Amino acid sequence: MAAERELSYPTVPAVLIGWLGRHCDYAGRGLGEALLLDAIKTVATAPIGAHAMFADAIDDTAAAFYAALGFTPLIRRPRTLYLPVATALSLLSP
Repeated sequence: MAAERELSYPTVPAVLIGWLGRHCDYAGRGLGEALLLDAIKTVATAPIGAHAMFADAIDDTAAAFYAALGFTPLIRRPRTLYLPVATALSLLSP
């Protein structure tokens, strides 16, 4: 309990999206984006009360992929990116 009082911010529920991958023969066909959007839809519409999603990018190219879809890199860990669920829901709107 004492450690909780020392925090300067509240605990916020979040979801970590596991690594997504596709075979290199299928690069450029939009499959990675389709997988990520499906994961976003699953999290954003689930009754779990998460406020954000996190992704750990394997390299700078993967980090740029997530950033292009609205994820924001953490300042001290630029290959860890987050996306608020409210923002994710706007990605799903036509």
